[in-house]
Amino acid sequence: MIDPRYAGYLAGHAPWQMMLKIVVYGAVFVVGAIFFGKFWIETTNMGPEAVARQIEGSGMQIPGFRRDPRILKKVLYRYIPALTVLSSALVALLALFANLIGTVGNTSGTGVLLTVGIVIRLYEQIAKEQAMEMHPVLRKFLGVE
Repeated sequence: MIDPRYAGYLAGHAPWQMMLKIVVYGAVFVVGAIFFGKFWIETTNMGPEAVARQIEGSGMQIPGFRRDPRILKKVLYRYIPALTVLSSALVALLALFANLIGTVGNTSGTGVLLTVGIVIRLYEQIAKEQAMEMHPVLRKFLGVE
């Protein structure tokens, strides 16, 4: 949108109108990403209650706090919602920036993020397969077995 290639899109509109369009688009994009992030955390059992149950079930505890799921939930409520909102907003801003500058190949910012995620996962799978071919002692050291 801010790339010179898009100057034809103004088509008689004032630059402030294009800036208003960018601001509204960005706000909707970021707010939508935050709602999706909150939805994702709750539906994948990564919310404070579910994580507190998982920690309690595994027998772990937070040092300095009593071993009570209510206290664990209270501590996790301080961090998980704030981190969810922050990380969702940052990912949305990154995708929005890539959309605005017109990334290489004229792809969308969301497409770039998906591509990077897929490539990282592929790299991890290849590394894991190579670790399987290593000496058994080295595999145990790296935690593959």
